[in-house]
Order: sequence, then C-alpha cells, then structure tokens
Amino acid sequence: MKNIMLKGTITAIIIMLSSLANAALLYDNGVATEDSGRCAETSGICNGTWTIFDDFVISADSEITSISWTANLYGGQSDYNSSNVWVYDNDPVFNSGNLLFAYSAVGTLTANSLGSGFFDITLGGLSEILSAGSYWLGIQHDTTANYATVASTGFSDNATQWQNGGAGARLSGQPELAFTVDGNAVEVSAPSAIAILGLGLLMLSLRRFKK
Repeated sequence: MKNIMLKGTITAIIIMLSSLANAALLYDNGVATEDSGRCAETSGICNGTWTIFDDFVISADSEITSISWTANLYGGQSDYNSSNVWVYDNDPVFNSGNLLFAYSAVGTLTANSLGSGFFDITLGGLSEILSAGSYWLGIQHDTTANYATVASTGFSDNATQWQNGGAGARLSGQPELAFTVDGNAVEVSAPSAIAILGLGLLMLSLRRFKK
C-alpha cells in the first residue's frame, strides 16, 4: 500500500511538472485567406530587402516557444532558405519600437490549400519570456532569387512594412497577417512552488515508507 502511495505521489509530481512544458496557443491573428502581396524577403527582387510587421497581444506572462504563419513562396520551397523574426515592444516602423528579441532558423514547411506556392511555416525552438501586454512581430523570409510574401486574413488595419531594415520606404495600413504565437503561460513563482510542494509530498511518503 505504501509503495502504491509513493508511486502515486511521484506520478502526480511528474504530471504537474510536465504540464508546464506543453505549448498552447497564446495568440491567433486569423486564418489565411489570400496573398497579402507584400514582400517579406531578402532576395532583393523587390528592390531591396523587406520586412512586414503586425501587432499581437499576450494575455498572461508567457514563454514563447514557436511562431507560425502562412507564406507564399513564389519560387517554391526550393527557393526558401530560412526565416527571420523580430519582436518589438511597439511598431518599429512608425513608433520607434524597441527590439526585444530576434530569431533566425529554418522553418518547418507544410503545404497550404490556398495554392501551390503557399506554405504554413513554423519557427520553433524559441524560449523567450514576454510579460502580458501588446507587442509587434516582424517576419522576413531568406530567399535565394524570388519573391516571398506573408498571407493575409483579408483585412487591412495597422500592419506596417519597411525596406532595407528601415533605411528605405516605410509603409502603413498594410494587410493583416495570418500568424499564430504558441507557448506556455508562466508565473515566476509557480514552477518553484509546485516543485517544493512535490518534494514535500515525496519526502513525507518516504518517511512513512521507512517507518
């Protein structure tokens, strides 16, 4: 009986701790319905490099683990090299947003039903903590020789775009981007509190087991 109680306690601790690592949807800006027609690539075919930005909201302190969006790769998957994302505390194009973090990696591409050149791109492997609040996401594709855009939700609002890292043209009122942000809601004290509680239960069970 004591062995069963001990195993049950350990299992409960494992379940509580593992639940903290299960990524969930933190923000969804909408489903991709069409091509935004706005360059977000490095090839230079759009007369320079371009990045497109849109805002998002995190409702609770969270660890960002992945960012996903739908892209149109005009040169196909073979023209895609990697993706670059930036997160700012405000719009960097017109409101002097401060860069919080940048991340570059080869995304996971999945064909999207919008058309032959459309792909859902997921950039995983992030581990960035953001407090609850509003932020701005920048998206760019590293492409070899062709266009790349981010798909739109079909609405135009406050998305922005700049050329050559802000040294060129700056555009407002761009189409809303189709993207999601995933991660884990976190509280600074929660993991330690759970660990301490679990350790206390484990020690209590061990004491009883020894007796």
